[in-house]
Amino acid sequence: MAVLAIGAVIVAAPIRAQSVQALLAMKARNDSELTALEARRPAAPAAAQRAAEILDTTHVGDVTLVATDEAIPLLRSAITGAAVNVRHAFSDAGVKALARAELTGHLNLAPPTLLSSAHRGVLRLHLRVGTVEADLPVEIWPSDSVDATTDIEIGVSRAIRASLDSTMRIWMPVLRPPGADSIELGERAFRVAVTSGSAAVRRCLAGDDAQCKSALGLTPADDPLRAWYDPIDYPDLLKRVSNLHAQLETELGTPVVRACLDDHDIPSCTRVVTGIPLSALRPPMPDDVRSLLVLTAMQKGGDGAFDRLLADSTTPPLARLAAAARVPEHELLSEWRTRVMVSRPAKALPTAAITLVSLAWVAGCFALALRGTPWS
Repeated sequence: MAVLAIGAVIVAAPIRAQSVQALLAMKARNDSELTALEARRPAAPAAAQRAAEILDTTHVGDVTLVATDEAIPLLRSAITGAAVNVRHAFSDAGVKALARAELTGHLNLAPPTLLSSAHRGVLRLHLRVGTVEADLPVEIWPSDSVDATTDIEIGVSRAIRASLDSTMRIWMPVLRPPGADSIELGERAFRVAVTSGSAAVRRCLAGDDAQCKSALGLTPADDPLRAWYDPIDYPDLLKRVSNLHAQLETELGTPVVRACLDDHDIPSCTRVVTGIPLSALRPPMPDDVRSLLVLTAMQKGGDGAFDRLLADSTTPPLARLAAAARVPEHELLSEWRTRVMVSRPAKALPTAAITLVSLAWVAGCFALALRGTPWS
């Protein structure tokens, strides 16, 4: 048996060797055929290459503009409009900021197969004013749908604000210099002021300078709740701190919170609002109205107003604003209050369109009434 086994091994060895050699040869032939097949296969179409963006540099007044040829006319118009409003709002400080401004516009168009009349691409804007840089909101292209004027104004205003000390920056909102819509800005300021739900705001607009200083956050309030609000204001105050509703309902019970919000129950409101953390209470005068105070000071002071605002960082904000305007504090507040009150919206009168629609409804209702009325 052992002899037979040894013989089988001796005979099988060449057969196995021959099989391995055959397999290797087969693999070599297959590899060669695959290589030839790959060589004959058509090459995949090359990806469409986006044309390199070519940016041109030009000047629009004092502002440096870097953009594509397609975007330059539009951005030239936007810069021109923004510059007028910035100079009007900040006088020489606006002129200095514009001289340090550089606007870069990158126009990214969609591939030709994806073009449509509604959305052809995007315009990305980057504004640099000195050391302050910001990406402005992306604008949808084509050009007739883009209006970057307001974004440029806000960007320049933000850069001007950045040069202030921290005390003034914390108080002063980022301004949008009013332009053609300055009356609209004043009306909006008036609306938000009178609907603020704050007794201090109402007393301020009635002529109380001390209440103005408090509501504007220009003087500290030891007890903000009582300094700024009357009990009748508590439901409005509670609505403004909606992020605290869950906490207050846990602490006081949902029925108490709902009684204040839904029923304006003063005892329930008193319990609820006294649970609001002092850190959640902000000066009630809205940002639009505070912006109007800063713009009043800048415009009244004219050239050098912003430099005077920067002169003494240890002085309280209102004193600095009065110095910028070169008038006493009382006079600045009076001027600002007049601007807010003068901006009261005129009583809404029905337009021709509204009148026609109203008459159509009346006629329709009258016709229906006739159909259901017995005339016997």
